[in-house]
Amino acid sequence: MENQVFGHCRLVRKIGEGGMGVVWLARHENLQKDVAVKVLPQGFASEPEAVQRFLREAQSAARLEHPNVVQVLDAGSAGGTHFIVMQFVDGTDLQKILKKKGKLDVADALAITKRVALALGAAHRMGIVHRDIKPANILLTKQGRVMVADFGLARDLKGGATITGAQDVMGTPQYLAPEQARGEKVDGRSDLYSLGGTLYTFLTGRPPFTGASPVSIAVKHASADQKPEPVRKIAPEVPAEVEALVEKMMAKKADDRHATGEEVAAAIDRIKGGPGTLVTVSQDRVLTPQKRRRLILTGVGGGLGGLFLLIFLLGLLGPNKAERAFRFAGQAATDAERLVRYRVVTQGFPQSEWAGKANAEILAMLDRELVQVKAAAFDGKILFRDVVARLDLLRGLYKEGAKTVEKVETDLHRSRVMGRTRDFGEALRNHKPGDKGEPFKQFVSPEAMKKAGEQGVMGYIGLLLFLFTEFGGRVEAYEIPPDTLTLQPRKEATVRVKALVLNRQKKERLTHKYLVTWAWQDGDWYFGEKAIVEEK
Repeated sequence: MENQVFGHCRLVRKIGEGGMGVVWLARHENLQKDVAVKVLPQGFASEPEAVQRFLREAQSAARLEHPNVVQVLDAGSAGGTHFIVMQFVDGTDLQKILKKKGKLDVADALAITKRVALALGAAHRMGIVHRDIKPANILLTKQGRVMVADFGLARDLKGGATITGAQDVMGTPQYLAPEQARGEKVDGRSDLYSLGGTLYTFLTGRPPFTGASPVSIAVKHASADQKPEPVRKIAPEVPAEVEALVEKMMAKKADDRHATGEEVAAAIDRIKGGPGTLVTVSQDRVLTPQKRRRLILTGVGGGLGGLFLLIFLLGLLGPNKAERAFRFAGQAATDAERLVRYRVVTQGFPQSEWAGKANAEILAMLDRELVQVKAAAFDGKILFRDVVARLDLLRGLYKEGAKTVEKVETDLHRSRVMGRTRDFGEALRNHKPGDKGEPFKQFVSPEAMKKAGEQGVMGYIGLLLFLFTEFGGRVEAYEIPPDTLTLQPRKEATVRVKALVLNRQKKERLTHKYLVTWAWQDGDWYFGEKAIVEEK
């Protein structure tokens, strides 16, 4: 590919590669200046709608001009290959700086974050959301200017979906906003969450969340109950107001975050005690590390940042391209990158035997993820709502195994409902006349508790128990007959049970049959509207 020409730009040498393409240093022959050219995956050309969306989004990004944004100059196609021409940045990225330094000084971290926030603010005003803010997508020139890269593949909210689709999970797991992780609609506040996570890394030297897999990390971002370890616990030298800034930027609910990038910049100025002094308007000077190699980083890396990997070697690898692509995929360092590479094989060589093998590898990766999910569910290590959230992420990432995910989810719902029914029976057997019924509150949904109030709920539970135990009797035995569960996952479920009740007045034991109704509410199974009905 070296020496080829794309849009008047002659490729000189490769300077980076990742999930969404290979980046080349190129010479613009008409303007006689160095530029960067990102060449997209070969399989990209097989989807006309995706090509049109890509061109539309690149055009939107080209309208974005800001001193802290890597400028998109052009986009087009040549010989079935699609490319983006960008401003060439002579410098390095923050991921490499962090790898060398460990973490940044507070002043530098705030200065860089402010410049990125202002760049994002300008993009958001144009309706453009980046969706993959992370240290690797923030560049620092040799002159100390902060530059945000990879706007060429951002989402234009005014123009529609991106090349990955409107609801696809896109971004790097360590910095995903909760709504991104759940596949929901994103806006500028999603970028500010990711920027907050990036600032967290600047200050502590580690990402907000870690996990055994990309999915487990994304689930932690999506979960309202999971919060990063406090910044000052890791880095005590960080001022309390800076820690508070990070917490607000990383609020789980978008409405609780800053509304705009400009608000973030203003908050940083207030912490600094006035207008920005660490980064000058003319120079944007923050750091000047010595002996940096010439490179540009345009958001390459990030296995979840898209569904394609540029297998640029395919044109040079000889006749058996599919096999070589398959073996190349197996050499990936992470599951996320491996998934992207195997998917290139299935999409780029759909009729080959290697596509079948790649698909088998993808399904094997899914099976390993599902084993972890089931283990976490059975061990009770995470809330059931987080189990379901993790399955939703897997369903989005592994569309090839959608039926497998659905089956596993049904089995887990079945197990959860039966477990809740058994817990209810155990609470009944331990209940004594005169007890207030505290153990039964766990079966009432938080929404119902909020509407009726604790006093109303406890009154309802008391009446329910009074009727269930034959006006003050005691349940001595409780049984769930086999094959009595009727289930509609995420909707409702019913279980038939038998109870041996001691009637104290009549001094006799009677067997009753009941229908216990469960409803899917607030991410778990709680008593349904009818709760318990005796079957005659």
